[in-house]
Amino acid sequence: MLSLVLFEGLLGGAAYVNTFHRIYTEVNHKYKEFALSITTLSDSIGITIAGFSALPVHDSICKHIHF
Repeated sequence: MLSLVLFEGLLGGAAYVNTFHRIYTEVNHKYKEFALSITTLSDSIGITIAGFSALPVHDSICKHIHF
Protein backbone atom coordinates (compact mmCIF):
# COMPACT_ATOMS: atom_id res chain seq x y z
CA MET A 1 0.00 0.00 0.00
CA LEU A 2 2.85 2.35 0.86
CA SER A 3 4.43 1.87 -2.56
CA LEU A 4 1.10 2.57 -4.28
CA VAL A 5 0.60 5.80 -2.31
CA LEU A 6 4.21 6.82 -2.97
CA PHE A 7 3.79 6.17 -6.70
CA GLU A 8 0.56 8.19 -6.76
CA GLY A 9 2.28 11.05 -4.95
CA LEU A 10 5.17 11.05 -7.39
CA LEU A 11 2.82 11.09 -10.37
CA GLY A 12 0.72 13.88 -8.86
CA GLY A 13 3.79 15.94 -8.05
CA ALA A 14 5.22 15.43 -11.53
CA ALA A 15 1.92 16.53 -13.10
CA TYR A 16 1.82 19.59 -10.85
CA VAL A 17 5.39 20.62 -11.69
CA ASN A 18 4.90 19.91 -15.40
CA THR A 19 1.77 22.10 -15.48
CA PHE A 20 3.58 25.08 -13.99
CA HIS A 21 6.62 24.53 -16.21
CA ARG A 22 4.47 24.48 -19.35
CA ILE A 23 2.64 27.65 -18.27
CA TYR A 24 5.97 29.34 -17.59
CA THR A 25 7.46 28.35 -20.96
CA GLU A 26 4.45 28.35 -23.33
CA VAL A 27 2.03 31.05 -22.19
CA ASN A 28 2.39 34.57 -23.55
CA HIS A 29 4.09 36.93 -21.08
CA LYS A 30 0.96 39.11 -21.05
CA TYR A 31 -1.19 36.26 -19.63
CA LYS A 32 1.41 34.33 -17.62
CA GLU A 33 0.67 35.81 -14.19
CA PHE A 34 -3.09 35.27 -14.66
CA ALA A 35 -2.59 31.68 -15.84
CA LEU A 36 -0.32 30.85 -12.89
CA SER A 37 -2.74 32.33 -10.35
CA ILE A 38 -5.81 30.61 -11.85
CA THR A 39 -3.96 27.28 -11.90
CA THR A 40 -2.97 27.67 -8.25
CA LEU A 41 -6.51 28.67 -7.28
CA SER A 42 -8.11 25.75 -9.14
CA ASP A 43 -5.67 23.30 -7.54
CA SER A 44 -6.50 24.62 -4.07
CA ILE A 45 -10.23 24.49 -4.75
CA GLY A 46 -9.92 20.91 -6.01
CA ILE A 47 -8.06 19.84 -2.87
CA THR A 48 -10.67 21.54 -0.68
CA ILE A 49 -13.57 19.87 -2.49
CA ALA A 50 -11.84 16.48 -2.24
CA GLY A 51 -11.30 16.97 1.48
CA PHE A 52 -14.90 17.93 2.18
CA SER A 53 -16.30 15.14 0.00
CA ALA A 54 -14.06 12.57 1.72
CA LEU A 55 -15.81 13.11 5.06
CA PRO A 56 -19.29 11.81 4.10
CA VAL A 57 -17.79 9.09 1.88
CA HIS A 58 -15.67 7.85 4.80
CA ASP A 59 -18.69 7.83 7.11
CA SER A 60 -20.76 5.94 4.54
CA ILE A 61 -18.07 3.33 4.02
CA CYS A 62 -17.60 2.85 7.76
CA LYS A 63 -21.35 2.52 8.27
CA HIS A 64 -21.64 -0.32 5.70
CA ILE A 65 -18.45 -2.20 6.62
CA HIS A 66 -18.19 -3.64 10.09
CA PHE A 67 -14.79 -4.72 11.36
